Amino acid sequence: MALGRDTLTKVLGDQVQVITFRNIQKWAIEKDEVLNQLTKIQIEKVIDNMKTANHKSGDIIFAKGSSCAQKIVVVIEGTLKKASKSDQVVARKNEVYGSEFLKEGRQNQM
Repeated sequence: MALGRDTLTKVLGDQVQVITFRNIQKWAIEKDEVLNQLTKIQIEKVIDNMKTANHKSGDIIFAKGSSCAQKIVVVIEGTLKKASKSDQVVARKNEVYGSEFLKEGRQNQM
């Protein structure tokens, strides 16, 4: 069975992007080695409480020296890089960053 984009947009209206983002968040959480231990209901509650924000290349999400245990980031498009000379990629599209710092109260600083 197939459903074209035009038909899907007609049926779902302006909610297509919201549904797409929500599905990406869900898939990223389900494949994350820490967050995949949550139940389906818990995952839905986490996603319900997430805020969507657009960032441009070079935007700072975590200030230098701040605790990374305060946020979980799901990358929907692009990459999340550590601001350094190496520009180390810490998360790619459809990946979660920050969940590893939730385990056992681990704290990490950017």
